[in-house]
Amino acid sequence: MLVEELNTEFRLLVGRAELTWPTTAVIPAANIVIGSNETLLIDTYRRALNPKTCTRILMGEMTPRSLAGWMAKTVTLDNNWRQTQMMRGDHNSRPSKSSKNGQSY
Repeated sequence: MLVEELNTEFRLLVGRAELTWPTTAVIPAANIVIGSNETLLIDTYRRALNPKTCTRILMGEMTPRSLAGWMAKTVTLDNNWRQTQMMRGDHNSRPSKSSKNGQSY
């Protein structure tokens, strides 16, 4: 599963569960106030990620403070990984399985 597919599926499931989608604006991390719903969604999204990707985000310079930030950072890391695979000559950069072991994200 591509990270874009994960993000789309996650948005659909949030809608089906009738949860409120966070409307937090992208502002400096120190000023963001996260509601409990967004905290829950961030935690759930992090659990859906490949553990290596989650660790890379958490160990990065700035950890996203919003769900939108997590999704954007995951897309960036996935795109960077795919570009690296292409540069190395590995043209089969799309994982064949949707299990966590086969995910690029």
